[in-house]
Formats: sequence, C-alpha cells, structure tokens
Amino acid sequence: MTSWPSTKGAFEDTDSAAMLVYLLAVAIRTGANTTPLLEASRDCLRDHAFMPSMKLMELFKRRGSGSKFLQLRLHQSAR
Repeated sequence: MTSWPSTKGAFEDTDSAAMLVYLLAVAIRTGANTTPLLEASRDCLRDHAFMPSMKLMELFKRRGSGSKFLQLRLHQSAR
C-alpha cells in the first residue's frame, strides 16, 4: 500500500495505482507521450550540464528511432 497526503486526506492504494498517478503527472507536466514514458529506463534522468537547478529526461521514440531530451526544472520542497 502506498499512502501520501492529498487535499482531501490520504491517497491509499496499491503501488501500481500510485505509479500510474506519477506517470500521468509526468506526462501532463512534460507533454510527453505515454509510450516513451512507459519504456523509459531507470537512468533516464540526468543532471543538466550547465544549469544545476535542472534535469534532463531522455526518452526513446520508436517511430522516429531517436532520443528526445526533455528539460525539467527541479522544485525544492519547503523545509
């Protein structure tokens, strides 16, 4: 079971349901198609070469037979 706070209590469901929520959140935030996100490797996130507050996400696109790099801004949680 996975549990995290939400606006209306806690989300308590299976780990696969939690991963689906995370996948959809990343798809909405990045605009990436869901198939490359599902096929992404574990090490698809890399540090940005020039900007320490950014990450690069590498996704493989089958139809174009190439990689796509998405720039993601890191948000630091409030301390």
